[in-house]
Amino acid sequence: MTLNLEIRKEKQNMSKFLTALQLSDSAFPTGGFAHSLGLEAVMKHKKINNTDDLLKFAVCSMENAGSFNIPFVKAAYEAVDEPTLPEVIDNPKMSHPSQESILRLIDLDNTCEACLSNHIANRASSRQGRSMLDTTYKATELHLLGSIQALIDENKLEGHHPVMFGYICSVLGVGKQEVIEMYMFGVLRCIVASAVRLSIIGPLQGQNIQYKLQQLVPSILKRNQKRCVEDAVITSPFIDVIQAKQDTLFSKLFYS
Repeated sequence: MTLNLEIRKEKQNMSKFLTALQLSDSAFPTGGFAHSLGLEAVMKHKKINNTDDLLKFAVCSMENAGSFNIPFVKAAYEAVDEPTLPEVIDNPKMSHPSQESILRLIDLDNTCEACLSNHIANRASSRQGRSMLDTTYKATELHLLGSIQALIDENKLEGHHPVMFGYICSVLGVGKQEVIEMYMFGVLRCIVASAVRLSIIGPLQGQNIQYKLQQLVPSILKRNQKRCVEDAVITSPFIDVIQAKQDTLFSKLFYS
């Protein structure tokens, strides 16, 4: 009996690991390919002229994600009804989160909506969050995610990305620490991929930059580990200000 439980646990852990890889894969269509996190606007306003400028932008963006987005990711992760998680994984037909869980999710999403005063960042967050939910629901066929999709269809949720990311990963059973590391990885990957597409750097140089900068993730997360949603803050507002000019660019590759 003990051996069977250990085998079952090992299979579950492997399944969660593979799920984390799938959600982190750039081929997972969540709409991130259309967003540069403000990099295009900053470049077009001639604030990035060399690799050093790009590195500074990337670090500031990662710091912003750690101090603003991660508190929402963690809170949304905790909004899931934990006792039902094993049943959700084993039985895709389970479809209804508790009313308390729904209210927590709506409150978090409304708070995120109010805090994202930059209309470009707000629009990008909502689009990516909705896209992630839609893609994950269709990929997993978990009816629990379908219930959240229904809230968006009924205009009860904006579906902001950090909120949807945390909630979805929690439903799928990925560990909390892995989830926040995945989120930070996604932020850095988006910046590097955008820089390559904008011809600021080449593909190999991009991978070198990603390898070096992802070493900063543990320290960023450690500094913000006790930060709650009420304390969420943008630490590099300059990026936010320039990103708000994205729609005024004469020509552009990205929505944000």
